[in-house]
Amino acid sequence: MNDDLFDPYEQALMWSDSDVGIIVTADEQMHLVAITHRVVTDCVGTPADTFTARAGLVFWFGPADSSPAVNRMATLNLLAAAAMSARVVPLLHGPVLITGVDRAGKLLGLSKAQLKLLESGSSPNWWARTVLQARVHCSLQRRRRAVGCQVRGAV
Repeated sequence: MNDDLFDPYEQALMWSDSDVGIIVTADEQMHLVAITHRVVTDCVGTPADTFTARAGLVFWFGPADSSPAVNRMATLNLLAAAAMSARVVPLLHGPVLITGVDRAGKLLGLSKAQLKLLESGSSPNWWARTVLQARVHCSLQRRRRAVGCQVRGAV
């Protein structure tokens, strides 16, 4: 991994051999985070859902209705890691935490192989990008209509 991409805290995490995960913030920025017993609650909130992809990568995310915008960066990472089509990959909303887990489901930091998989994941082709863009647009439109109905109903 390229050290120039990380701030001093993240570089210290990498050099300390701490177990780390990746948080993809709601504004689509990726940062390393230390794995602690509260990392899911601190990064995603409660309740949290999960999606397990190839190589044991686990995507932790909150309820879709908590954030109106699709987290495209997290969704693209899931698309690459899950080997799913752009038509069916879940659209992730809000902050998303990416970690590993052991066979018993205990939270683990990302292995070097998992980090490499995320780093080298293929980018979507033009068709997948078009499909995702259309799905994101439809999701936003549905949410706007739902909020508009709730506001009108409250008056």
